[in-house]
Amino acid sequence: MVLKQVVDEELLPLLEVMAEFRALRTSLPAQAVAAFLYIAIHERVLQSDLEKDLKMSSASASRNTDMLSDWDRLGKPGANLIKKEPDPLMGNRVILSLTQRGERFSLTIKRILYGT
Repeated sequence: MVLKQVVDEELLPLLEVMAEFRALRTSLPAQAVAAFLYIAIHERVLQSDLEKDLKMSSASASRNTDMLSDWDRLGKPGANLIKKEPDPLMGNRVILSLTQRGERFSLTIKRILYGT
């Protein structure tokens, strides 16, 4: 009896996408993955909108987006997938967008899921 037999190949691309995220950082939380996907879907978004739509606290959104930016909150190198910039109109708001690496990573995900 083979216990490792693949019986649902439709889910394999999702497992591949998760492997891509784990290659960036083995301990990347699901909330950080959700934050990246949210930013990729919207291109440019306020961190406060991400917090509201993903039902994250401000601290959690900040911590998870820090992991995706160039440096995390502990001063360690981040994934460099997103940029966090102050809103020029209201300096207390943060605008989130993809870096070039983030755009390439988004294309990798789409290629895995949709073959594009």
